[in-house]
Amino acid sequence: MLKFFFKIFLTSILASTFVIVSYAQQPFYRMEIGAWAGVSAETSSTLYKTLRPAFGALTRYKFDKRWSLRFDAGVYNMYSTFSDIGTNKGTEYTNSLITSDLMFEFNFFDYEINQFNRKAQRFTPYVFAGIGGTSYEFEKQREFQPLVPFGVGFKYKIAPRWNFNIQYIHHLSFTDRLNGVYPLSDIDDVKGSNFLNKDMISAITVSITFDFWRFTRHCFCE
Repeated sequence: MLKFFFKIFLTSILASTFVIVSYAQQPFYRMEIGAWAGVSAETSSTLYKTLRPAFGALTRYKFDKRWSLRFDAGVYNMYSTFSDIGTNKGTEYTNSLITSDLMFEFNFFDYEINQFNRKAQRFTPYVFAGIGGTSYEFEKQREFQPLVPFGVGFKYKIAPRWNFNIQYIHHLSFTDRLNGVYPLSDIDDVKGSNFLNKDMISAITVSITFDFWRFTRHCFCE
C-alpha cells in the first residue's frame, strides 16, 4: 500500500513539473510570409484622384514582439492623362512600377496571443520606414530609381499563426519620370533639385501573413 501511494505521489510531482515547464515556455515565431493587395496612386499633387490596383508579397523577420524587419516586393500602377501636342487630344497612360522595400517596423503593443503575458495584445498599431527602389519605363526605356518608403498600419491576429494587416504606405522618389512620358515630367516647370519636382507614390493595402520558424522561449509573466 505504501508503494502504491508513493507511485501516485511521484507521478503527481512529475506531471506538475511538466505542466510548470510547459507554461514557462511559450512558442514564438521568428518569420512571417504572406501577400498583399490594394489601391495605389501618384500623389505628388492630388491625393488618390485616380486609383489603380497594387499587389505583391512580403516577409518579416521578428526580433521580438515590438520590432521587426520587413521586405516587400510588388507592383504599383500609376494612371495619368495628358494632351498630345500634335493632335491636341487627351491621352491616357498607365505605367507599372516594380518596387522592393526593406523597412523596420515598430509595434506599439506586445503583439502576440499569450495568456501568461499581461501586456500581450492580439492587435496593435505600428509604424515603419526604410529604403527601397523601383524599376519603371520612361519613354519605352527601363530605368531604376531609389525610394524612401514609410507609413502606418494596424495588425490583428485572426488565429495564433495567422495575421491580418491594413496599412498606408508612402514612397518618396528622387525623380519626376515615374509617370513614364515626357509630357508628365516636370509639369509645373519646377527646375533643378527642388523637392516639389519629384513624384510620390502612395497606397492603401491589406495583407494576410502566416507565422513560421518556431522556437521556444521563456514566457513573460509580468
